[in-house]
Amino acid sequence: MAGEVGEWENPGNGPEDKGPKVTTGPWNQPDFDAGIPTGAGSVTAALKTASTCDDIIDQWKLAAIEEMTQLMQAAWYSAKNWSFPCPTGHPDYGSVYDSVAAYDASSPSDPGGATEYSTTNVQVVGVDEADYLKNDGKWIYILADKRLQILDVWPPEQAHVLSSTPIEGNPIAMFVDKDVAVVYSSVGIYQGGFMYQQCTYGYDCEFTGDGNDTQITVYDIKDRSNPVKTREIQITGSYLTSRRINDFVYSVIYFRDPVVLPPGLVKTAPDSVVSAMSHARCGEQLGLHGPDVKAEFEALFQENVAKIMHADMMSWIPSVKDTWYMEGGPHTLSNPLADCEGYLLSGTNDGMSLLSLLSFDMTAQESMAATTIRSKPGAVYSSKQALYLAMRHQKKYGMEWFDGMQEDPEATTVHKFLLSAEQPATKYQASGVVKGRVLNQFSMSERDGRLQIATTSGHLPGPTDNAVAVMEPDGDELKVVGMLSGLAPGEDIRSVRFGGDLAYIVTFKKTDPLFVIDMSDPTAPVVKGELKIPGYSTYMHFMDSTHLLTIGFDADDTGSFAWFQGIMLQVFDVTEITDPKLQHKEIIGTRGTASEAATNHLAFNYFKPKDLLAIPMIVCEESSGGSDYGDKMTFNGLMVYRVTVNDGFEYQGGIPHAVMDQSGYYGQACGQWWSGSTSTVKRSIFMDDYAVSVAMDVIKFSSLDNLENPVASVSLE
Repeated sequence: MAGEVGEWENPGNGPEDKGPKVTTGPWNQPDFDAGIPTGAGSVTAALKTASTCDDIIDQWKLAAIEEMTQLMQAAWYSAKNWSFPCPTGHPDYGSVYDSVAAYDASSPSDPGGATEYSTTNVQVVGVDEADYLKNDGKWIYILADKRLQILDVWPPEQAHVLSSTPIEGNPIAMFVDKDVAVVYSSVGIYQGGFMYQQCTYGYDCEFTGDGNDTQITVYDIKDRSNPVKTREIQITGSYLTSRRINDFVYSVIYFRDPVVLPPGLVKTAPDSVVSAMSHARCGEQLGLHGPDVKAEFEALFQENVAKIMHADMMSWIPSVKDTWYMEGGPHTLSNPLADCEGYLLSGTNDGMSLLSLLSFDMTAQESMAATTIRSKPGAVYSSKQALYLAMRHQKKYGMEWFDGMQEDPEATTVHKFLLSAEQPATKYQASGVVKGRVLNQFSMSERDGRLQIATTSGHLPGPTDNAVAVMEPDGDELKVVGMLSGLAPGEDIRSVRFGGDLAYIVTFKKTDPLFVIDMSDPTAPVVKGELKIPGYSTYMHFMDSTHLLTIGFDADDTGSFAWFQGIMLQVFDVTEITDPKLQHKEIIGTRGTASEAATNHLAFNYFKPKDLLAIPMIVCEESSGGSDYGDKMTFNGLMVYRVTVNDGFEYQGGIPHAVMDQSGYYGQACGQWWSGSTSTVKRSIFMDDYAVSVAMDVIKFSSLDNLENPVASVSLE
């Protein structure tokens, strides 16, 4: 980053302040004739500890000046070369030049239940993932209609709502363990009646949350008919994801960039330039590059620096209000974010956003612990021993970049935090950087204290490269100790699964190569087997140690690329890692057919005790192939298959929900893009000889031998 940090001498147009020191150099006198800077400097992924909130504010001010500098460089370049085009009209330059975008000042199962039942489909055994549905074989817990609803569901024929507790804001997810429920809700301007959709698959979305504040509410549910609120935690940041290990809950909260400075505080072009552009006539060459105009830019730059330096940013420090409800009345616990002590500062160009790992014991009356870093949000993976944050970075003009990676336009920084079995806290251990971007949480896995990570560089239809790396802590650095790159050039990663000594990676452009990679030597990952078939998998699930059960999409090869088609289920035999085989395949519907399970593993329900697979589905037919979407919905509900290694897929039937007429409604339920695939039914449960289909308005219960005719339906509205 340009400039130095130190004492700043007050220029006489505002109160005394401390912060970044504006030295001689590019901040004091930008070389506007140089155009947009190229970002020749370098950064590291390592984090450094802040001592006070001033350290955070200093970085914010540095970032604001850096962004303002780049915008002014671009404005000067435009002023010199700009001509008003004909005849399309000109844009409203007021929104571009009147202010710099940087901040926002506003800112245990009952013994009377089922003997066998399915629970949340998690990535790591023993590491629970929050969801809006939980089940313990006797009661179902669901967040629907802005309420925590607890259903007594055993026996299923007598299923009914036992209690319905209003939740402030928009409920997102929860944990339920023994007699405690921890509920996350989104509180703010984006509430409405919709169900908050997280970025779960990650192919063309970012892990940013919804922009609202977060509330965590803890309930005592010993009496399921009357949940009692025992704790309320209000956080001025957005919920990203969370994990639970035994009684310890770990929440990842994103404190977005404190949005734009008050309007008019800074400008990126002098008034004379804005006026000239606003009054230009068709085809006029302005040529605003004389010494007087340049002097105006330079003077405006100094004014902007002074205004940024004097901006009061203390109100943007995040806060937590933690209240316990006790017999003697409410008791407020300490705010773990208040004094910024222990905040971690990143050297990457991450703007001014913060990311916090907030952890607490869901059974204890103790203050939360917090680890906060200056960072953009990212994908989250957790083992029982460590939690990893992986942030995507795209190289842009003017950005400093990572040492040794100048030829790589994309990179992922990874931060590792240790988890303790004795107390609910996270401890920063190390950081590193690897080329490319991660797809989602399944792109990461920990083995023997090392991180295994798969990434893609580049975007289709342009050049791409895929890699798998092993990163090992060395002091405070996560070093890449092993790397396999050049995997399937010209394709990108669609799914990843690590297991034992092996990694399974699916890439795609026209066909689906399933790669089997030997990770037993962490310094030298090597491809052992490859299988090319039509289509691609978006999620891979272990049936056993030598068979993968996958969901994804069939594809229609057109020569240079392929159109995605119907939902495809597959079983792969990877017993011989040098010769993986497609053992069974089932294609459902045509292009436009969709399933929540294709883009969210929490909706994928493979129940090994009964060899059953439940998939939420919208089935669309009557497509002519290629880019044509099927516009006839033939089924909407939950489909159930018996899946075995020997016999493959045996359709058992479906629990139907309302089927809509889709004729002529391209872009509706039968016109979904593959990476945003969703369905009316969101989740499912198996309980002994019953299947349960869960939509946000109704839960339906069916016997496995008569799925089409539910024995009970419970309204959630």
